[in-house]
Amino acid sequence: MKKSSLLLAGGTVLVAGAVAGWYMRRTIPRKAIAVNPFEIDRFLGKWYEVARLDYKFDRNIINTSIDFSLKPNGNLRVVKRWYNYYRKRREINIGMAKFAGDSHEGKMLLSFRKLIYFGYNVIGIDADYRYALVAGEDLRHLWLLSREHAIPENIRRSFIHKASLIGFDISKLIWVDQNEAPDIQSPMIEYTQIDQDMA
Repeated sequence: MKKSSLLLAGGTVLVAGAVAGWYMRRTIPRKAIAVNPFEIDRFLGKWYEVARLDYKFDRNIINTSIDFSLKPNGNLRVVKRWYNYYRKRREINIGMAKFAGDSHEGKMLLSFRKLIYFGYNVIGIDADYRYALVAGEDLRHLWLLSREHAIPENIRRSFIHKASLIGFDISKLIWVDQNEAPDIQSPMIEYTQIDQDMA
C-alpha cells in the first residue's frame, strides 16, 4: 500500500475516533441529576435568564430570554433573544433542542450550529414550572431561569445551594439586567437559523 494511502487511512481513523468521542462524551456534570419526571409541555414557552455563569458567548448581553416551542417531530425550536450593550443592538439566535434520552427526564441536547450539540439539563424546577435551574454539560455552564424578570428569594437560595453542592462556582454568577433595553432603531441581528433544516 502506498504511503499516501496509509496516511489517509490513519487520518480517517483518527477523525472517526474524535467524532465518536465527541458524541459519547458526558453531557451533564457528574454530581448533577436531571429532573425526573419532567413535563415538557409545562416547560415550553418563554423564560427570562435571571442569572448565569458568564461563558464567552454570553458576554456583554442583557435582557436575555429563551423561548421553547414543540416541533412536529418532537424536538424543540429554541429562540434566544438579548441586547448586546457593547454593540448597542438587539440580537437573536435560533436553534433546536432534543432529548438526550427519555422524554420524561429533563436531560436535553441544545444546538445553535449544525451537528454540534451541548448538554442542556434541567436540574431544578418548582412545582408550577415558573423557575428553573439549568446546567450545561460541565461546571462552566449554569443558568437560573424565570417566567418573570426576577426570582423569589427562597427559590434563589434553594437553586444556588443545589448548584454549589454539585460543584459550580457560585461566586462567578452574573445577575442579568432585565430592565428595558434602550429604544434603538437598528434592526435585530440574527446569528443563525437552523430549525428549518435540522431534524
